[in-house]
This record gives sequence, structure tokens and C-alpha cells, in this order.
Amino acid sequence: EEQVEVEQQDNNEDDNIYNLIQQAIKNGFQNITNKGPLCGEPMYGVGFVIDNIQVIEGEDDNEDEQNMDTRLVTTNIMSSMKEGSISSFLSQSPRLVEPMYRVFIQGTTEVLGSIYDVIQKRKGRITGDSIVEGTNLFDIYSLLPVIQSFGFCDELRTETAGNVIPQLTFSHWNIINDDPLWMPITHEDIEEYGNIAHKKNNINYKMDKF
Repeated sequence: EEQVEVEQQDNNEDDNIYNLIQQAIKNGFQNITNKGPLCGEPMYGVGFVIDNIQVIEGEDDNEDEQNMDTRLVTTNIMSSMKEGSISSFLSQSPRLVEPMYRVFIQGTTEVLGSIYDVIQKRKGRITGDSIVEGTNLFDIYSLLPVIQSFGFCDELRTETAGNVIPQLTFSHWNIINDDPLWMPITHEDIEEYGNIAHKKNNINYKMDKF
């Protein structure tokens, strides 16, 4: 009976260690993904793979010191998880994402040019258009970065003399292809852009603003 109790106690201790490590890793993962290293914003579409976990056991009979060691181990695991995640994330050419609106506009042929100009001016993209049968109206569909939507409706009404009312709904998160970590390194880049990336890399500039 004593041998069974000892084995059961050892198994319980192993389970406790495993649960402690697992929870510390989860907490470290949540800390880094809730506040990413680029802009301090939640991370999106990112996964981390832990290849191996090695536990080195020590002998300590003092309960107070064991509790202190447990708190220290938990803190160290969370810190290591955070630092390792940041390092691996930044080494994989990360990109920023931006929210996009789906835009629907209906307008007459007289204001089509003005509608297209406003959308293109705000870095939007026309995804389709079609004529409404029996009328001179066109249905226009486009995508617009949310950051470019401020004042969009007012400008559109001004340019079309109030003849259109756009409808905006959230569409998706769009990956920005520009490298937010780009810096001028070559002699040619330094001569053209200087020692800062803001002149060429607008994403880097926005990231610094965050």
C-alpha cells in the first residue's frame, strides 16, 4: 500500500508540474498575442510551435522555498515564452494587416467619374460595376481601407452634388505587403532615403506613430 501511495504521489506531482508549465506557456502566449511587438495591437493569423520541453528536477524539502521556486519558474516560463515568440515572429518577415470596408454606391452616369476619382484617391479598389436595367444608374462595388473612410461620405457627396449615398460594411482584414521593418542598408538606399525608413516605408512611419 505504501508503494502504491508513493507512486500515486509521484504521478500527482508530475501532473502538477505539467499543468504548471502548460498554464505558464498559455499565459505567455496570451501576453504576446494580445499586444504584439510591431504596434502593441492584437496579433492576427499567427501560430507558434514548441518543439520540446525539458524539465530539470531539483531536490528541495522546504515547502516555503518550493512555493517560491514555483512562482519563479512560472514567471521565467512566461518571460521565456514571450521573448522566444517575439524573436521567432520578427524573424519570419511579419506584416501588418488593416481592416477593409465593402462599399456599395449607386449613381448616375454623370457622376461615375467623380465616384471613381474619390475611391482611387483614398486608395480604394473597384471590384465591380453594373448598370441597372431600364435606368441610367450604375451599381458600383469597391473595397476601401477603414483608415481612409473618415470624411469619405462627405467628400463623395460634395463631389457628386449630393446625388449618392454610399453604404459601408466591414469586409475583411487585408495584409499590407510593405515590410514594416525595412531600413535603408545599401549605399544606394542610404543616399536616396537617408538613415531613416520613413521616406519610403510609410508603414514603418505609421508603426512608429502607434
